[in-house]
Amino acid sequence: MMFGCIVALLLLLQSIAGYFYVSRRLVGDQLDRDGDRLAVRLERNARQRGLVDPASITQIMNKLVEEAAEQQERIAWLRVLDPSGRVLAEAGNPMGSPPNREALRRLLEERAPIRRIQNSQRGKIFVNVVGFHIPVSSADVHSEGQRRFGPRLLEIALYEGNAARGFGTLRANLLVSTAASLMLLGSMFLLTFKLRSYLQGQQSEQQLAVARRVQHDLLPTLAPSYGDLECAGVCIPAWQVGGDFYDVFTTADGITALVVGDVAGKGLGAALVMSLLHGAIRCSNWIGISAHETATRAINAVLFSSTAKEMFATLFWAYYDASTLYYVNAGHCPPLLLKSSVSRNVRVEHLTEGGLILGVFPWATYRQGTGNIEPGDLLVLYSDGVIEAEDMSGEQFGEDRLLSVIGEHPDLPCTQICDRIVERVHAFTQIMSLQDDLTVVLVRARS
Repeated sequence: MMFGCIVALLLLLQSIAGYFYVSRRLVGDQLDRDGDRLAVRLERNARQRGLVDPASITQIMNKLVEEAAEQQERIAWLRVLDPSGRVLAEAGNPMGSPPNREALRRLLEERAPIRRIQNSQRGKIFVNVVGFHIPVSSADVHSEGQRRFGPRLLEIALYEGNAARGFGTLRANLLVSTAASLMLLGSMFLLTFKLRSYLQGQQSEQQLAVARRVQHDLLPTLAPSYGDLECAGVCIPAWQVGGDFYDVFTTADGITALVVGDVAGKGLGAALVMSLLHGAIRCSNWIGISAHETATRAINAVLFSSTAKEMFATLFWAYYDASTLYYVNAGHCPPLLLKSSVSRNVRVEHLTEGGLILGVFPWATYRQGTGNIEPGDLLVLYSDGVIEAEDMSGEQFGEDRLLSVIGEHPDLPCTQICDRIVERVHAFTQIMSLQDDLTVVLVRARS
């Protein structure tokens, strides 16, 4: 990670240095060359015409300024100077005073350049002074009567934008490179400071995946039948792990046991309590009236003493023996026993006998109830994630819609009815993610 930050910083510095090199050095060099060419052109025109007086030279300079404007190459001003700094001729709109005698002396004798940047309303102006040799007037003749050339000096002021346009693409590319380097450097810093939390998040994701796999393994792989019972079930957590569970198994005595539970909340905490409850049920000796009621009280005491106050659970657990279902409902959604008849009219019984929810009241007592299951009857066990599922307006799915889905094709296999219930709940809520864990178990008595 540190190596990436160093590389990004080097790229950033290189891009910034390249941009300033182009903006200052290359543009300045280009303006120098443009000024030299302009001075040579002006000197050649003056020699060809034999011009020696300042007024004549001014006419040529004005023409050059006008031609440059037509070609979109703006000249701010031109100014001819003598070695003392006196202005002999000028064109354009000069700004500021000309260089002093000392600066001009250093230019002539020591080749010390005279350059400056002048700000104006139309942009930055690059000002440079170069040598300028033209024939001299009679006033500059020596006593011996010999004519001589110069020296004269030409102050050239060019708008910086003239040369900058030629480097526009290069500067744009350097700006893009600078922005990319900044983004890379920012990403490296972000990864450096967030890497630990990212790794912790990945570790948590892996742990949740393991927990989900473990929870999935706790759910039973239902056999096609348990004696004369046809069973099917589905459990879908709202998050990666949840608090709903169901179980169907056969005891050592050949009795079929049915369990559906719902731990308050969602997520890892509910899943841990669910595992505790699931293990307690499997380890309990609860076949028999008194044993069933006693085991429920014991599980309630374990949850009350071992979990936080806000954690509680509902539970419906039953065993089926000789056409009779023995059950205890500890605050769970009452299962529906759909009684079929020859007339095809269906009568619904709610299995409510039992007691309070588990893990809240240590003094709670529970009573076993019974229900008679005849051939063709269908037992529907479910969690509140089914009937309390809400649509976009807040309306709940409800028990009537659940019965309607089952009543459309009551003779279908239990597995297909389970799938239809889940599909109808998803279609009702109009969202792919569930608001709460969803569990459905169907049991049908066969002849």
